[in-house]
Amino acid sequence: MNRNRERSIADLAEKISDKYSKTIRVNPELIALREGLTFSDGQYGDHFEAMIEFCSSDPDYPFHIYLNNDQIRHPASLRGRSSFGHELGHYFIPEHRKILLAGESLTYDRNHNYIENPTVENEANCFSANLLMPPTIFREQADKHKELGLNSVLRLSHRFDTSMLSTALQYVKMDLYPTVLVKWTADNRFHWRYMSNKFRKSVPDSYKFQFNAQRPTSDYDLTKLSLGSWESTYGTTITNLSSWVYDIKPGSRKDMVLREQTMPLGKYGGISLLSPAS
Repeated sequence: MNRNRERSIADLAEKISDKYSKTIRVNPELIALREGLTFSDGQYGDHFEAMIEFCSSDPDYPFHIYLNNDQIRHPASLRGRSSFGHELGHYFIPEHRKILLAGESLTYDRNHNYIENPTVENEANCFSANLLMPPTIFREQADKHKELGLNSVLRLSHRFDTSMLSTALQYVKMDLYPTVLVKWTADNRFHWRYMSNKFRKSVPDSYKFQFNAQRPTSDYDLTKLSLGSWESTYGTTITNLSSWVYDIKPGSRKDMVLREQTMPLGKYGGISLLSPAS
């Protein structure tokens, strides 16, 4: 998804949040009710996490959201709130709603086979993140924290009632500070990374960087870091940019000294947040 499209969806989500929510913790269920959507939760195995359906035979309440407790535990869980926001994204994003109104599914074809549509899903994920963490309020809350990094992300995740992963990604996307978010798999392997614009500007040609996918998670094996109380344990170390990317020579002028913070996320692997040490 290009940045303009991402910004457009974020703006839409923030407008919906501003319209329906008077508190920092956004309630997706309340938004659905105010829009005349019905919803229910149940046990559906591994068929889906959540799903929105349009039924033309019910003119009063044509849209219904199903939430799968086998995947999300319950609608008010962190994953449940994110999934609910995701389905609201399909409802509010005009291009998605148009498909639904045509009687088509965003998830399955006419033979009930799963459709893989990463563009549609990424857009709904973007909507959900910005609905639950509206950019303007998120910035205001982040600016209140004197301590940067994962400690701030942890406080924000509590404040907005969102997962550490989604909060950390929003933290970097908001371009509050020069930061890079790295996602690890559960078996301690590099998964993906996201770099803030301020970090890109602080290091010339950083958009070309090839991250070292073979690099272990710092000095911290995710399996050796305790989850503690609500995933609150993380490790901090000082490292060099050259240990993360192939494009920087050790000891060169571009070899920035970084503060590296790593936190385990259970079966979802873990995250590292990188920022200039100075």
